[in-house]
Amino acid sequence: MERRHLGWACLMALALASGACDSDEEADSGVVEPDARRDMVIAHSVPQPDEGPADQGPMTDRGPDTPDEGPPPVDMAPPVDMAPPVDMGPMRDCEPGTTSTAPCVGLPGVCTRGVATCQPDGTYGDCVPPAAQYQPDETRCDGLDNDCDGMLDEAFPGVGEPCDGDDDDLCAYGLLRCTPAGDGAVCTDDEPVSETCNGEDDDCDGNVDEMVADPPAAARQSGVCAGQIKVCGPDGEWIEPDYTAIDGYERSETLCDGLDNDCDGRVDAGLFAPAATLQAGVCAGQVQLCGGAEGWLEPDYAQIRRYEADERTC
Repeated sequence: MERRHLGWACLMALALASGACDSDEEADSGVVEPDARRDMVIAHSVPQPDEGPADQGPMTDRGPDTPDEGPPPVDMAPPVDMAPPVDMGPMRDCEPGTTSTAPCVGLPGVCTRGVATCQPDGTYGDCVPPAAQYQPDETRCDGLDNDCDGMLDEAFPGVGEPCDGDDDDLCAYGLLRCTPAGDGAVCTDDEPVSETCNGEDDDCDGNVDEMVADPPAAARQSGVCAGQIKVCGPDGEWIEPDYTAIDGYERSETLCDGLDNDCDGRVDAGLFAPAATLQAGVCAGQVQLCGGAEGWLEPDYAQIRRYEADERTC
């Protein structure tokens, strides 16, 4: 450490001594004044109190032959600006002159996934979709966008829309679908709809609850009511038919016709019989008898006590 301080002291003495020989002319010629040179040397050689280096601990003696390092060098060169980036030419997608391929995506329809081939300029060409599905002009009905224009089967209008097939109803409950061969479209409507008693137009013909299939049997099935069925009411419920509209029907039976006119299970029951033709003598009060389909008949007068067809007694 003492040798280093001695070296700095000699350097300062040398600088001060050389300044004493300088003349005014040298000062005018641009030579640094002694005081200025001294200040410069100090500024570069002697640490200032406020800027002294941090204590680095005791110095290690490196031997008598170790040269003095002197003050650290000062880089006085002006800063150099960064050079602009070098233009390396256009970016290449593939190696020019090769026929390499790469998968490509992005187009609609069957063109969603395809293959692009390397071009001579080193870029990949158009995305080529699978040949089995692609068509420049769509002519196949298969539910695909074969020409990659964003529309499905546009050569077959109505595909995928509701339709009414060859069934008994008029409802568009089917769907227009492509044929298996892909050369057209047909309406697949395999579930015909029948009218039911529910207050709705089930078969889409504009009428509600008409000609309802499989109506239930009416409550009365005897006599003239045999085979009667219930009818669909205005509220969409099954109700009894209008029995009065049945030919021969009577609420209370009065006809002698051999029929169960009131549909109670009894034929010509409870009838009010008209008076017989013969009312004199022993025949007084006799009434006619119901002969069924033959209508009202005279009674058997022979069964009347003391009746004589040809009176012989007095």
